[in-house]
Amino acid sequence: MFKCKMLIIMLGIYGLSCNHSANRHQPAGSAKVLSVSAKDSALKIAEEIAFRTYGNVIKNELPLKGRLSGDSVWIVEGTLPEGADGGTVYIELSKRDYKLLKLTHYK
Repeated sequence: MFKCKMLIIMLGIYGLSCNHSANRHQPAGSAKVLSVSAKDSALKIAEEIAFRTYGNVIKNELPLKGRLSGDSVWIVEGTLPEGADGGTVYIELSKRDYKLLKLTHYK
């Protein structure tokens, strides 16, 4: 009985001491920081594309809002004030390299 308890305790300690090598040197919460940074990058790149393509019209559609679709595409869209008529810019960027995949402006 004593040996069984010791084995369970030792396995528990061993399990707690094991650390996945990919996460060993990352501070807690770093995955969340990386995703926020990636989202900020996607928004900044999309905003530059929108202004370059559509000009100052985009000022009326700020702030741009972004979300990840699946695990590979950032979707960035403009916003309009509550009750406003019109469409907004719609941009799709590759998550991997922020390459422009789709650009349109809804009316």
